[in-house]
Amino acid sequence: MILRKLLIGSALLIAAGHIWAQSSGKPIRIVVPYAAGGGTDVAARVLQAEMTKRLGQQIIIENRTGAGGVVGAKAVVAADPDGTNFLFGYGANISSVFNKTTFVDAAKELLPVSNLANSPLLLFSSSKLPVRTFQDLIAHAKANPPGKLNLAVQAPNTELIMHMIKNATGITFTPIQYKGAAPAVTDVLSGQADLLINVWVGLGEYVQTGRARALLYGAPKRSDLFPDVPLAREVGLQSMESAAANMGYWAPRGTPQDQIQRVSRAVVASAQLPEIVEQLRKAGYAVIASTPEEQLRAHEAEVKFYTEAARIANYAPQ
Repeated sequence: MILRKLLIGSALLIAAGHIWAQSSGKPIRIVVPYAAGGGTDVAARVLQAEMTKRLGQQIIIENRTGAGGVVGAKAVVAADPDGTNFLFGYGANISSVFNKTTFVDAAKELLPVSNLANSPLLLFSSSKLPVRTFQDLIAHAKANPPGKLNLAVQAPNTELIMHMIKNATGITFTPIQYKGAAPAVTDVLSGQADLLINVWVGLGEYVQTGRARALLYGAPKRSDLFPDVPLAREVGLQSMESAAANMGYWAPRGTPQDQIQRVSRAVVASAQLPEIVEQLRKAGYAVIASTPEEQLRAHEAEVKFYTEAARIANYAPQ
């Protein structure tokens, strides 16, 4: 009996030591490089509690805005690579495709952890704007001076999509720069901004109450969340489908691979829970939950697409 108790006690000590090696108990900081309340911030917080439970460490979400996500990304590049600092966002958005002088090459300056989801985008209009369809928007733009329509730009890729629409239709927009989706949504609702390209979570509830309108959806098939919203391909903007961005976790270079894998497994396991899948679906996201290797391949393909799209649309970062 005494021997049995000693063996059990030893096993518990070994297990406890293993857990400690995996987790020091130090909080994990996840930097979201966009404003609180926006789509990226919402997605990060959907996993916050489950990730805390699985990793045995408190998850702290920190919003670091500026330069289309580059400010927050650079903070993570410079952070201690001890396995407690991560970036949550869009790797392609912070690249040189969208940022002329200040940018982060995620493939070289960060390490992939996991893509959480893909985010097909919608074109929204303020209810103050006298349009109900994309065809109405084109007619309204052509009936007014060039550039009178403005578009709230809260992420670099949305400005490129603006140029893609301009290239396909001939209509022009005046871009208004925002540090995140939340303040852009506020101005669309008030009529200060005419248009916004964003995920469903940004303005979806306001579309349902009539305070905003959804004109296009950039995905291969219509969504059951908003089945009446036409697809971009239905009006000749099929390229908008490929502009759906991959949203995921990145770590500073030098972060130990065992910590990368540990967090990656926690992301994948958390994202497979039905309640989390449903929360992300209602926000307009399609869950991916990839391995680091899959994330890097997807990132490289995404940068390649945006580079070519920028060339075709004659888009150059400012």
